[in-house]
Amino acid sequence: MMLALSNRLRLETGMKLAHDAIEHAVRRRMREVGEANLNAYALHALNDEGEMSILVDQIVVPETWFFRDADAFSAAANFVAQLMRNGRRPARLLSIPCATGEEPYSMAIALAEAGIAPGEVILEAIDVSRGALERARLGVYQRNAFRTSDLGFRDKYFHRGDHGYELHQEIRAAVRFRCANLLTLEASAPGEQFDVIFCRNLLIYFDEAAQRNAAARLKSLLRDDGLLLSGYAETNAFIQHGFAAAPYPRAFALTKAAASTANANANANTSANAPLATASGHLQRKRALPPASPPHAPRSPQILQPPTMLQTPQPAMASQPDGGLKAILRQARETADAGDRQGAERLYQRCLQLAPDCAEAYFMLGLLLERQHDARAAAEHLRRAVYLEPDHYEALCHLALLAEQDGDADAARQFRQRAARVFERRSGTRGKS
Repeated sequence: MMLALSNRLRLETGMKLAHDAIEHAVRRRMREVGEANLNAYALHALNDEGEMSILVDQIVVPETWFFRDADAFSAAANFVAQLMRNGRRPARLLSIPCATGEEPYSMAIALAEAGIAPGEVILEAIDVSRGALERARLGVYQRNAFRTSDLGFRDKYFHRGDHGYELHQEIRAAVRFRCANLLTLEASAPGEQFDVIFCRNLLIYFDEAAQRNAAARLKSLLRDDGLLLSGYAETNAFIQHGFAAAPYPRAFALTKAAASTANANANANTSANAPLATASGHLQRKRALPPASPPHAPRSPQILQPPTMLQTPQPAMASQPDGGLKAILRQARETADAGDRQGAERLYQRCLQLAPDCAEAYFMLGLLLERQHDARAAAEHLRRAVYLEPDHYEALCHLALLAEQDGDADAARQFRQRAARVFERRSGTRGKS
């Protein structure tokens, strides 16, 4: 009976759920309803749509917060503003999966801050969890949903109520929520395709076949000149399945591969010239939107010698305080964002001379090698990052993708499961936000 329940949950969610994740959710739900018999509960859940919906909620609803990875919202707002200037109205936006609403509501706030009226856009939000959608429609959030350093947007668009921070009605009304599964979602008609799609932190739970299916569905939903915003560790998976990187630094933005060449210059000009954006990609209207946080450089007492395949001759360097390392890491990120791959490599190698245990430097060198299609060297660097920081979520995700490319299904599955466990631990208790 448990096998039947597991298969049903995988079918309902479209995800390749690990057995231990399913069992953990089932056992917790059994305690909540006071059922001690596993087979009896499984039979009940299989025959009760309400119970199945609750169980799905406990498994698939991750923790999220407003303006998570703020550069993505800045890029999307700039992109929509350019569409407005080109006469396209209404612009159509989609958040899938939208969980408890923080992402689509963040987009609605970003558009409002950009001076784009609600009537000029259609903003849809889709998720498989009915419980998550109910909470999203309520628009009431706790402190945990606000984690950015600048909370001006909370002061402007929420008021403190008896049950938490209540989102203003005009922002709630700007988003249309509905329940659906991406993997079974019908393709949009040409006039109903979306200009911008947020699909972040989903593909990590999918196997190769499901990733291919998801990418195909998203391509059918996205206009040929549209913008897809992905998760940090998912860009490579999308690129493998028909998308190409778009020139929006730190936004993890993509376009359809067939349209990427034709749109590259226009998108670059939009990024450079749009009056709503600063050089760092943040919205330039008041201070209501939070800045994006730079990646943290984790430290570990374990020491590894840096790999040699990327090293270039460097002058001898005196030991520097940690502030020196942080400054070089910041410079390396900016250099990589500017497209200077060799300069970024030299800076990250310099970081490893200062701190041979710097997991961020190994990780970023791995990404740079991955972009050069040197999979073996990329995997070596990523493994060193994971050795130094076993819970390095992004490195685990990329190692899973590289293992899949290499045809090593077992290794890919192990890396994906490890990444999923890290994601679950970071999210705290599942089903809460």
